Amino acid sequence: MSGDNSADDAVQDPATDVAAAASCPWTYQLEVDETRSPLVLNVARCLDPSDRCETVCATITVQRLNSATGRMVQVSERFAVACRPKLTTTTTTTTTRTIETTATATGDAYRYEEYNNVDY
Repeated sequence: MSGDNSADDAVQDPATDVAAAASCPWTYQLEVDETRSPLVLNVARCLDPSDRCETVCATITVQRLNSATGRMVQVSERFAVACRPKLTTTTTTTTTRTIETTATATGDAYRYEEYNNVDY
């Protein structure tokens, strides 16, 4: 390792490393809003242009300017914090079919239940 400060020797932010290595990578952008305190927040933006990723949001308490009163009020707002693959849901339905059979030799009735798991 040389004594110069090359890019290879730089310490990177762990959050940036996670975002770049994720299956749905994202970057952070500064969002400035003069009617909010804090004025500047880092907000995640998904980098994958496909339809397979979605934004992960968190609810954060901020101060927001009430235009009617001119005073700051505390509110909860949702902000993007990361990106992830879209979650798919699978619905499993169990159906039951009852089959009644009669044994001819004894006349005893047998009950047979069949369970089918079907994914939709």
